[in-house]
This record gives sequence, structure tokens and C-alpha cells, in this order.
Amino acid sequence: MGLLGLQSIEYLSRDRTTCLTYVNIPSPNDYSFAIAVINVVSWLVNLLEINPSIENNSHPLLTHFSVHPCNLDEFFRLFSLVFNEWHQFWIDQKANIMQFEQLSKIFRAQMFIECQQWRPIQQGFSKQI
Repeated sequence: MGLLGLQSIEYLSRDRTTCLTYVNIPSPNDYSFAIAVINVVSWLVNLLEINPSIENNSHPLLTHFSVHPCNLDEFFRLFSLVFNEWHQFWIDQKANIMQFEQLSKIFRAQMFIECQQWRPIQQGFSKQI
């Protein structure tokens, strides 16, 4: 997951304007960009894993990857969408770094609910939190 996290940072940094939006957050609302990237990658990797305890064999990202190609470029596009949602959610909460874990649990729960809607993850899903 570490290499995928580094590749995701590189993917975001290709667009300098967008990247600067993420890293130039004034205190006290700032967060560690690299740690946030690694967390978002971790959330997506966890959604990609098949959970044998689920009886109906449904997969959280099945709908997304049935509509979009299942490759690394699409993973990065999905990552970018989710990271942007996380960033907006963070800013809207006027959070500080001490709230990172608490807010990430809330965000991940909403992301999982979005995956259960049987449609690809859509921009704006964090507004429903």
C-alpha cells in the first residue's frame, strides 16, 4: 500500500493548482497531505478487498468497476474523487488535526453507504453526512 500511496501523491501533484489547494490550508484547519493521501488509499484498498463474512458476495466497489474499467488509471481517478470529497468534508467541518480519526470514521461510513447504492461513487457524496 505504501507504493500505491506514493503513486497517488504523484498523481495528485500532476495538477499543480489542485495540489496547491490541498497543501495550502491555513491553520487550524490544516492536515498532513501525505498522511491524508495514505489514509484515502487505505480506505479504497479496504473497499477492494472481498469480505468472506458477507453472505451475498456483494462487493462495495463492484458497481463502480462494472461501469468503469478496472485498472490503475481508473483507481487514480476514483482516488482523486474520494480525496477531493475528503478535503471538502474536512474544510466544511472546520476541523483541526486532533479530529482526523473521528472525522475519518464518519467519512468512511458515508463512503461505504455510497458504495451500497449500487451505482458508481459520485461527486458530492460527502454532502450527505
